[in-house]
Amino acid sequence: MKIIAIDVETADTGHICEIGVAEIDSGKITGSKSWLVKPLCYPRMNPEHQAIHGITNAQLEHAPTFKELWSELKYHIEGKLLVAHNAKFDIECLASEITRNGIKTYPIRYF
Repeated sequence: MKIIAIDVETADTGHICEIGVAEIDSGKITGSKSWLVKPLCYPRMNPEHQAIHGITNAQLEHAPTFKELWSELKYHIEGKLLVAHNAKFDIECLASEITRNGIKTYPIRYF
């Protein structure tokens, strides 16, 4: 069985500034990737969020937006079963970005 582990970091509530995925097949990690994401709230970062992850505005300046990143990211998550350490938070952030950017996709399946 293949599953995708996902983790996000946020610049502010619901605004992803980094997303990472790891593909797990039969209990083994078969690939992983992460991207910095220039959030729509850029350059405003919640200082509490920034203190947790340490991502700076300078690091995000030339990063793609979520909408620009979607064509690559969807390959890793669209139609897949997702798992996350803090699934409610991570999936809500992902769904928020998808909705905010007007992206049409399959329903997100996760645990």
